[in-house]
Amino acid sequence: MNYLIIIPIAFILAAAALALPWFMVRQGYREQVQLGGACTTVLGFAASTGVFSYADNMPLALLYGSASVVSFLYALDCFLPLYLSRKSH
Repeated sequence: MNYLIIIPIAFILAAAALALPWFMVRQGYREQVQLGGACTTVLGFAASTGVFSYADNMPLALLYGSASVVSFLYALDCFLPLYLSRKSH
């Protein structure tokens, strides 16, 4: 397939993935969003250890570093709607 087709589809899917936790919290699925945020945090930590394990191999270190940053950003995207929609006591 041509990259002019694949890249916009990837951007649309990424935008949908970023909006999903916000819609799920609005519909009341807080526990599922918490679990998704916890899983992506663990994946981010695992990718961070991969950066240090492959520090001598620059392409793999960049790959694991990118995966770590993306995982932590998605975890932030999961926990932010939970924090903003919490109930004050």
